Amino acid sequence: MKAAMYSVQRFERKAFDNANRDGMHEIVYITAPLDETTVPLAEGCTAVIPSLNDPVGAATLQLLAERATERGLQHPGPCRCRPSGVQGRLRARLHAACGG
Repeated sequence: MKAAMYSVQRFERKAFDNANRDGMHEIVYITAPLDETTVPLAEGCTAVIPSLNDPVGAATLQLLAERATERGLQHPGPCRCRPSGVQGRLRARLHAACGG
């Protein structure tokens, strides 16, 4: 899978490269936050990975669904975006982003 990861800090890249050392995924590291102006940077990617602090609103999600990702923002099946231990605003945001 090719994924665009937004708001990546230099120190994070090493950790993600280490986690992906088998090369199963192609990660496109983007230092800018995910918003309406940076959506085109995810073109050709199957997935996007925003930072928790990225201003991802409805307009950004709509742009991603329309043009930036190969499959848009489709939920992969039964909602799994509400993992235990994740609460409050983050939990709501994860569920809103998944469309489930």
